[in-house]
Amino acid sequence: MNIQRPLGLSDFGTDGAEYGNDIFAWANTQREALERRDISALDWDNLAEEIGDLGSSQLREMESRLVTILEHLLKYEFGLAREPARGWKRTIIAQRSALARLLKRNPSLAARLDEIAADVYTDALRNALAAFDEYEPDTLALYADRLPVTLSYDAAALTDPDFLPMPRDQ
Repeated sequence: MNIQRPLGLSDFGTDGAEYGNDIFAWANTQREALERRDISALDWDNLAEEIGDLGSSQLREMESRLVTILEHLLKYEFGLAREPARGWKRTIIAQRSALARLLKRNPSLAARLDEIAADVYTDALRNALAAFDEYEPDTLALYADRLPVTLSYDAAALTDPDFLPMPRDQ
């Protein structure tokens, strides 16, 4: 029987080979090397990539939260059926809270909120139309005409915990 011993931090060198095999162990090894100021133990190429990805992941999280907020604001404002409105409101509240935490941890993202919201609005619009198509297929053409083609909410509205648009009449 071949029993393998668990990998220890000393099993990870600086050639980056372990990076693709166990990112968690690699990250711990790199953190320890940084704490020791041991530049010879650092996997420079993969560290640079991971640091770049870290910033990108924060941006992707903001995009995802904005898509969800925008989708549910559209459904809340333009949805003809009002029964689901409480669920849409809960989703807006939850996503705004998560967005507020993200912006608190990454204040530089706040300056890009309007830009990013405009960039992801098409996705939110598509998602809202898909939801209307799923639950109210007979009125999809009406929704396609009613929903604005361009973003009609600004950063203040998107982040205001008390803002909800007035539902539109039929």
